[in-house]
Amino acid sequence: MVTRGKAIEVLAYTAGVVDSDGHIGIDRSATMPQRRTSVRYEAAVVVTNTDRPLMDWLQSEFGGSLRQRQQDKPHHKPTYSWKLSEQQASGFCQEILPYLRVKKQQAALLIELKAGVATAGQARPRGQRLPKLNLLAVRQSTSDSRHLMMIAAHTD
Repeated sequence: MVTRGKAIEVLAYTAGVVDSDGHIGIDRSATMPQRRTSVRYEAAVVVTNTDRPLMDWLQSEFGGSLRQRQQDKPHHKPTYSWKLSEQQASGFCQEILPYLRVKKQQAALLIELKAGVATAGQARPRGQRLPKLNLLAVRQSTSDSRHLMMIAAHTD
């Protein structure tokens, strides 16, 4: 994924797409779903839409994965999900953050969370702490998986 050097119009338009049809948060997935023995959490940006050319454009511009979701009913239009995970999601959020309106807080928290995780394993000067986050995880059911959304307020 390469967002550096993209035109402001591209980043602003993409932020609008994420604001309207996107999810910014923490995805929960089981590495062995049939056994439910190992659970993994990852930072993610997901956009779901029925417009295939839009979804192809997102993937070509920013990378990530694209998949067609299973239709709930035969008369429903095909739905596609585009996803960025972990560092890709964090870098993407940093680039579109100034243009987000609805999901600005979630994007800022994802960036901060990834920065905290990245520095957690590094030596810090004595007495320096990682920033504190007050995260409230809310389980949200979807047709194909469970997501944990970050709905939170940053605390100092």
